[in-house]
Amino acid sequence: MLEALIRQRYVFLSVFFTVLALGAVYIFGSHKKYASRMELLVQNARSEQVITAGRSEAPATAAEVSEEEINSEIELLQSADVLDEVIDPGWSKTSPSQRPLDEQQRHEGAVGSLQDNLAVTPIRKSHVISVQLVSRDPHQSTLVLKKLLDVFLQKKLQINHPAGASQLFDQEAERYRLQWQRAEQALSSFQQQNGIVSITEQEGGLQKQLFDADTQLRDANVEISELTHKVTADNDQLQALPSRRPTHETAIPASGSIDQLRTRLSELNLSRTELVSKYKPGDRLILQVDEQIAQVEATLKNMNGSYYAETSTDINPTWQAVEQDLSSTRTRLEGVSGRRHELADQITRLNSRLGNTEEQTQELNALQRRVAETEANYQVYAQKRDESHMTDVLDEHQLLNVAVAQAPTFSLSPVRPRPKKDGLLTFLTAVFLGGFGVFLVENSRSTIADDSELEAVARYPLLASVPVRSRLDANSHVDDLLA
Repeated sequence: MLEALIRQRYVFLSVFFTVLALGAVYIFGSHKKYASRMELLVQNARSEQVITAGRSEAPATAAEVSEEEINSEIELLQSADVLDEVIDPGWSKTSPSQRPLDEQQRHEGAVGSLQDNLAVTPIRKSHVISVQLVSRDPHQSTLVLKKLLDVFLQKKLQINHPAGASQLFDQEAERYRLQWQRAEQALSSFQQQNGIVSITEQEGGLQKQLFDADTQLRDANVEISELTHKVTADNDQLQALPSRRPTHETAIPASGSIDQLRTRLSELNLSRTELVSKYKPGDRLILQVDEQIAQVEATLKNMNGSYYAETSTDINPTWQAVEQDLSSTRTRLEGVSGRRHELADQITRLNSRLGNTEEQTQELNALQRRVAETEANYQVYAQKRDESHMTDVLDEHQLLNVAVAQAPTFSLSPVRPRPKKDGLLTFLTAVFLGGFGVFLVENSRSTIADDSELEAVARYPLLASVPVRSRLDANSHVDDLLA
């Protein structure tokens, strides 16, 4: 390496001094640049308000700041809207067609220069963003950086809380409050007209009454069936029982009848005797009298020892009890039948009322749902309205999720050029580039420089070498020989 450096010393020295000269020109000939620096802390002390149709709940604890959030703040800080307002306040409010061409070119050049001199970098392993602006004037750097900070914070306020959000939520909250009030009035009027306090309790009461009436109706049917069978059994028993029974019986001999029969028999015998004297024994009249005599004798024979009975009767108590029970059962049957008809009518009325209640339930449920929906909407927009008012208060006090950890600084010490540091870097760069030039020249040459290269190329032992003399030395040697 030393031999190559000696052989190519002219190349090394030319590159070395050229770099030193360029470094000296930069160090001593360029304008001094001054930097103003500030630091922003990204945090979640205040979350951004989300405008949605649903209810948004504030997080209980602040979440960790992500890399995406830090990069978003960096991009917002370097956005065209922010830089345009820094260079020319109110630039975005002017229509592009109304801007002169030279003014547009000047503005774009100023914005480009600001972008070139602005360095926004996140500090590693932290939530801090470092912002540095370099210019020729230290006062200008500080003023521009402060202006950049003000425009950036104002842009954050516009993004976090869009204009007109408070008025929107106020209007919507009031609109839904009125709708909620009208829905409650409609529900109250419906309940008063139909005498409904609670549709569930009313349905429960009707169903309980219907159940009790149905139970009583079944009991009445069972009782009617029982009483009907009892009436039938009592009628059968009345048919089988005598209504009266003997209470006293007196026995009287039948002497009067026997005497009459004996008298009659005597008369018949006398009449036969007369007939026998007048007629033959086989005559028809005699035969008739004989037949009557035989009948009277037979009757008289049967009545010997007979008596007449005199019997006293009274109402049968069993028949009377059965008859009274039958009358009571029939009366009870009529009462139970009437109760059954009344229960049937009551069940019909309860079913009708329950059907009407079911129809009213749909309308009542619709009114209740309307009240619940309007109340929920009002609560959502009321919460949004309160959050919006709180956001306005926070905006007034500049409370954002980005805090200024370090305000823009002012320094009279230039950041470029720095003679000591830049001189050292220039020297090291000159050495490196000179060595690199020697390396390129050595690799591109096609000549043999020393004995080792010649022996490596020839592949034969090198016995001697003749040093190369310069042309001036060779001419002097020739002159000496000629002299």
